[in-house]
Amino acid sequence: MQFGRKQIFTDVTQITKDNVIKVLQDALIVHEQNRTAIKFLLDYERGIQPIDDRIKEIRPEINIKVKDNMAAEITEFKLGYEWGSPIRYVQRANKGIRENNKDADNVGIAMLNEMMEEENKPSADQELARFIEICGVGYRLIKAKPEEIFFTSGGSESDNWVIKNVAAEKKEKGKHVITSKIEHHAVLRSCEYLEKLGYELTYLDVDAYGVIDLAQLREVLREDTTLVSVMTGNNEIGTIEPLDAVASMLRGTGTLFHTDAVQAIGQIPLSMNQLPVDYLSASAHKFHGPKGVGFLFVRKDRDLPSYIHGGSQENGKRAGTENVAGIVGMAKALEIAVEEMQVVRPRIVRLRNYFVERVLREIPQGRLNGHPHKRLPGNVNFSFEGIDATSLLVLLEEDGICASAGSACNTGQTRISHVIEAIHVPKNYAPGSVRFTMGRETDRRQVDAVIASLKKNIGLLRGE
Repeated sequence: MQFGRKQIFTDVTQITKDNVIKVLQDALIVHEQNRTAIKFLLDYERGIQPIDDRIKEIRPEINIKVKDNMAAEITEFKLGYEWGSPIRYVQRANKGIRENNKDADNVGIAMLNEMMEEENKPSADQELARFIEICGVGYRLIKAKPEEIFFTSGGSESDNWVIKNVAAEKKEKGKHVITSKIEHHAVLRSCEYLEKLGYELTYLDVDAYGVIDLAQLREVLREDTTLVSVMTGNNEIGTIEPLDAVASMLRGTGTLFHTDAVQAIGQIPLSMNQLPVDYLSASAHKFHGPKGVGFLFVRKDRDLPSYIHGGSQENGKRAGTENVAGIVGMAKALEIAVEEMQVVRPRIVRLRNYFVERVLREIPQGRLNGHPHKRLPGNVNFSFEGIDATSLLVLLEEDGICASAGSACNTGQTRISHVIEAIHVPKNYAPGSVRFTMGRETDRRQVDAVIASLKKNIGLLRGE
């Protein structure tokens, strides 16, 4: 046993349909026991270190001496729980102990799933989902507690769950909810639904970069305000919102804080022990996970009324058998995204800046939408004067380039998006707004090809 890394050894031949749940529960107990050691190492690495009370003979006025040198343990911890695989699946072979390779791990998971499907045990599904949650989504990736994660079908469901149900739960305190004008439609449509039920909604303005008006928030915040929902990063223009400033304003008011982090999770560093929100929505496919699965973070001791009634899944808050395969895929995708972030994110930012610089320099009458620096790594949104975005998208597609006008969820719509309207893009530019997104597989050769296509097709549409 290594410091903070207790392991549980199970012979796969001993796992049966009758004891599989107990095996998972035992594993959970072991990982819960690791929490104290893990927290100690995290605190130590962050400078929160135990000090002994011995009086030093030399310069006793400086009586600060760290008790233990934990450099080796911290290194092992960083390589394990923080940067590597937090859990190592181990099985006993006939000739001693051997660690599973990835294929063996997959076999083990597949076996557990098969047993559960045969027995049709929703509780077993829930135990496996919770196990995967602790191994992946819980400890290391976003620094959340297992009981703070609720699995959903994606970001839209998570947004709907918080906005509609929390508002309803808090209606005795008040019926005033605040959001911004540039939120995803999952938030905006939920807020419109509340308005039909008699709630009062305030939609915050944003500046030319898409940053919310903090002065307006301070002005409209009231005693009967129950919920504020501001997204982490905008899906169309990439602007990252000042969540710390919002949280500071809400502190001590009793007003709950939700953020739609669908675009940000896996793209920028987010730690739930530092991010000052009560609720957070996420969707797996935004960090290269499977579609149709996501999660809702709910800070411990915060209200979360049940959303789907029926069974006891998700601690009785969301009935229905969990999408175990999707959850496992989401945990793995998030693990990869976080592990690669330190390398991939700077590379994408450099590529994004290269893209922006060349387009603004080489294509006349073009403008960048969103904040020039405080934006999601791979998001780029341009507006081109005198251009119809729909026509440009058709020509780009003929060159094998995928882009969108407005939100990717509304691809095919021709009207100017609510985000472009909110940041007051000039009328002669707004219809020519096009969004590009770069990922970990995007390279400079592809960016150069997009620039060449833009120059050619914009010139064609302008009759040049």
